[in-house]
Amino acid sequence: MEAEEPSNELTAELLGSWWALSLDALIESAGPERTLATFKPHIINSSHAGFLFICKRMGWKTDNIEDIGRSLALMHTFFGRGVDRSLARDDQECLIRFSSCPFSQGPRESCMAICYYALIGVGELIGPGYAVDMPKMMKNGDPVCVKWVRRVDATPSSDPSEWRDVEYSLQTLSKEERDWFFRAYMGEMWMLAIRAFNDLYGKEGTLKALAPRMRADGMSLGTRFSHNNKGLGPEEAVKMVMSSLRQKVADRDDGGGLEVTECPFSSQPEVCSLLEAFLDGLCDALRPGSGYCITQKMTDGAASCMSKVR
Repeated sequence: MEAEEPSNELTAELLGSWWALSLDALIESAGPERTLATFKPHIINSSHAGFLFICKRMGWKTDNIEDIGRSLALMHTFFGRGVDRSLARDDQECLIRFSSCPFSQGPRESCMAICYYALIGVGELIGPGYAVDMPKMMKNGDPVCVKWVRRVDATPSSDPSEWRDVEYSLQTLSKEERDWFFRAYMGEMWMLAIRAFNDLYGKEGTLKALAPRMRADGMSLGTRFSHNNKGLGPEEAVKMVMSSLRQKVADRDDGGGLEVTECPFSSQPEVCSLLEAFLDGLCDALRPGSGYCITQKMTDGAASCMSKVR
């Protein structure tokens, strides 16, 4: 199944890139083993909530092998990418196979930190009667990634005649709900990266490590915009990014900049400073010498965020 929302391409690019640079920075600071150990509980807890929510919303059972496979496939689809195959064998085992992932630009540890630990979380929920594994990973040089769930008392089989395709459908979800799932899942992954950074280095250390990288990433996008979107100004580019992040933004009535009244990241104070750094770099690349600043924040208790391009 192909991802349905081409308008979400910028969202996937931004959040996938921010996830990768955050993970890179954490590995650089703490090393891969400590980084993965810090991520693991966050990802597993998020997987518990996501798997149960999807099963409840779709009316699927957590102990039915086909429904487990459907849930795994749908969870990946909410990242803005489809799966190549979703297969099941009787009530014994299921697997999904995919060759496209928005986090593929990250380091090898991204497969462990997102996909493998999320699969472990699913395994914990469905119970000790099941085994889970991820025998193929593109980051290990495999052409595809494979997630697999099997009853522990099942006899493995590679006979193609015993396997069947499992259909999963988004038709029961409205476009708005599909869009919400996609942005929520992508945003959650970046938020988990920031929380893991906070666990090790606190707010000050997190911002010191990530803000310069975010600004450089903003400049990179601004440079690309300046070549591909001739005439695009910083103000329009900022609103384009905000809209892609599901922020509700409008020009202020007094002409003094922008007002954000809804933001999916309002529970994580560090995000404000990181977005500010990114958008500052974006503006500077589009109009050298310009920048972006936030003058009022919901994370400080205000009813809305105020910002301006300077």
